[in-house]
Amino acid sequence: MGEKYLNATIRYEDKEIDIRFSKKLTLKDVKDLICSNNLDKTLSIHQNNWHLEVRGKLLRIEQHRALKEYPLGDGDVLEVIINE
Repeated sequence: MGEKYLNATIRYEDKEIDIRFSKKLTLKDVKDLICSNNLDKTLSIHQNNWHLEVRGKLLRIEQHRALKEYPLGDGDVLEVIINE
């Protein structure tokens, strides 16, 4: 686990963006990073009550734990989920 960065795709509905970020971040940190760089607007996310989940893996990732603690790799997809 010497890799310090993750190259991932953020997906919302039919839109995707590729980003690179530190594995020391949490999912909440990644969300904050997305919002602070206006990438939520690029993805057309019009709500504030959303979170990220890993797509295609049977993982339950806690929003406040560093991503380096999980078996994630380059190319993984983080899906935007609107809270109901």
